[in-house]
Amino acid sequence: MRFSRILGHAVAASMLLAGCGGGDEAPPGAAPDTTAALEPLAAPYRAHGNEPFWALEIGAQSMLFHTAEGDSILVPLPAPGRVEGGRRYTAEAPPLTATILERPCADGMSGMPYPHTVTVTAGGVEYAGCGGDPAALLTGVAWRVESIGGASVIDTIEVTLHFTADGRVAGKASCNSYTAGYRLSGEGLAISEAVMTRMACAPPRMAQEQRFIEVLRAVERFEVDPTGALVLHAADGRSVLARRQ
Repeated sequence: MRFSRILGHAVAASMLLAGCGGGDEAPPGAAPDTTAALEPLAAPYRAHGNEPFWALEIGAQSMLFHTAEGDSILVPLPAPGRVEGGRRYTAEAPPLTATILERPCADGMSGMPYPHTVTVTAGGVEYAGCGGDPAALLTGVAWRVESIGGASVIDTIEVTLHFTADGRVAGKASCNSYTAGYRLSGEGLAISEAVMTRMACAPPRMAQEQRFIEVLRAVERFEVDPTGALVLHAADGRSVLARRQ
């Protein structure tokens, strides 16, 4: 089913004057709590899905949904309601509902992980996909490495990762401290050559450190597994597994 296109400043202005509200009946286990205020999402918030392709953008005052076929719906931003595990935005005129759950989601084509699972209902059709900034899964937490290339980290030796919002990753590599740049793209995660201190340690530590740095600079993607562990995957099949400290 195709839905109406809502385009142009005049139409958007009239909709803002008319306003909109929530009202869809929530599925079992996801009953909205309209009395509880939610912090606004950082704007613009973006979500998308594939097969068919769709995209959602939530701004400071509006919510825009569109598909690859050129159909689009633009509505004033409704107040979010709480649902189990997340939030829901429901507009009635025209009908558009976006449910954002705090549950990691992997893009079906690229495999890129996102912090949110998103469902949109528009024109009587339900669209499923992912939303939020993938960097949010990496930053704001210190990660302690448990294994490198399938081998457990030597007991009592600290190997860590700390991703920052400005595109840097740093930590302890076994013996030396390191820092490097990282970049997220639609294809995955890339980490630049690390800059390190030059302290010498016992051979087992140095060997472990070399393996870690080799895998780190070959990383091409990442995931957060069902247990919450961060897994960095290198192009040669090796990986680094880390958990929140």
